Amino acid sequence: MDVFLTMCDYWLWFVAYSIAGWIYEMLIFRVTEKKFVRRGFLYGPFCPIYGAGAVLFWLTLRWVPDVIRPMIPNAVGAFFVEGIILFLLGGFMACVMEYVTSAILEHCFHTRWWDYFRNRFNIKGRVCLLGFTAFGAFAVLIIEFLQPWVVWVTDQIWDTAIMIAAIATGAWMLLDFIFTLVRVIRNRNNVTLDPPPAKSSDKDRCAAKRA
Repeated sequence: MDVFLTMCDYWLWFVAYSIAGWIYEMLIFRVTEKKFVRRGFLYGPFCPIYGAGAVLFWLTLRWVPDVIRPMIPNAVGAFFVEGIILFLLGGFMACVMEYVTSAILEHCFHTRWWDYFRNRFNIKGRVCLLGFTAFGAFAVLIIEFLQPWVVWVTDQIWDTAIMIAAIATGAWMLLDFIFTLVRVIRNRNNVTLDPPPAKSSDKDRCAAKRA
């Protein structure tokens, strides 16, 4: 039961950060494009890469403060060093995940859900320096501020409520993914390439003129 409850906690964190990422991207496009743009490839308000990134950061980077703080007595200095390490590791890990995810989606569905070709210092349009910077800052925010508070809030919630919420959101996202997959497959099947028009020969053009 403890293992299942822990899995439910992580799943709910994934869902919460996926929704937060969706809201963040909607606001970014509202500011930059002056309009609301539907983000993500799912129907629901989810950007799973943000949820996966947040959970991955917490699983792999939460050791950084525990290691750095005993080494550096000065609190400001320790926070500065922690921030640099979290920023670099978080940005690198997120870019690797984003690149692999983009490549898999493009291979499976023959389309792109994001494209950074307009950004400077990009790699095949899948990742860019701006994304590295944003995800690095996101890692610092998660480890140093947000996630410890999220863990505390989760611990205050009744275990049964946690499990019910995890099962409900899991079913919701599973159905969303199935409907999205059906939509993508239908769109692929409806795309047909018309053959190019045949070029008329000089003899055909002369015959047309005489007619």
